[in-house]
Amino acid sequence: MAKRPTLWNRADGERYRAEAERAAAGQIARRDGVPIAESLDEIWHRLPPAERLVMEYLLLVGSPTAVSLHNDGFLDPLVDKGLLQKPIGVASVFLNYHDTTYDVPPAVWTALNANRARFLPATPEELERLRARARERLKDEIRVFEPRTGSAGR
Repeated sequence: MAKRPTLWNRADGERYRAEAERAAAGQIARRDGVPIAESLDEIWHRLPPAERLVMEYLLLVGSPTAVSLHNDGFLDPLVDKGLLQKPIGVASVFLNYHDTTYDVPPAVWTALNANRARFLPATPEELERLRARARERLKDEIRVFEPRTGSAGR
């Protein structure tokens, strides 16, 4: 009996493996927010004041995580822009009726912290005014743990 010719060879296998690895690396980069971090300046300047205030507040207090009731939809525009992410694997039924965490993707958080001077006011007085304004404006919308001062509350 003659051996059947194979349709798969070493070159095809290497090409397949390289494409699969490239696709996986792209998915990881998107999950970690790399494309958003690369275009952060452009996105930042188009943020409405309320959305910018949330991001400034998170950066100011040093916390990449906020807690909010998903049903409110308050943080959805930031999720749509890629500046925040919802937890992976949480069912939408759970999200609709409970508080959930929203995290700044790692690459975005790194870019924000590396360029704090571009995204936050310069003087300590301005920073404190921003913190007070953000805390007052956001107190009914989100909770943020402030590593230095405790919970911002809701």
